[in-house]
Amino acid sequence: MATCDSSCWVANTWGFLDLCNGLRGVLQQHVPTFNLATTWYIYTFFAPLVIVSHVTIFIILAKATSWSQGELSSTSNRTPEAA
Repeated sequence: MATCDSSCWVANTWGFLDLCNGLRGVLQQHVPTFNLATTWYIYTFFAPLVIVSHVTIFIILAKATSWSQGELSSTSNRTPEAA
C-alpha cells in the first residue's frame, strides 16, 4: 500500500509539472492566436479537464494519506481485549 501511495504521488506530481510546462510553452509561443482548426478543442476543453483531474487526484491522495496516518495512530492506542 505504501508503494502505491508514493508511486501515485510521484506520477501525479510529474504529470502535473509536465502539464504546467506544456501550458507555459503554449502561452509563451502564443499558440492560441494560430489557426488551429479542430485542435483548438484540445486547448479549450482537454487542458482544463486534465488540470482539474490532477488537482482532484492530489486531494484524494492527501485525504488517503491523512486517513491512513489516523488509522495508524488509532490502532496503536487500542488495548488488547480480554479473552
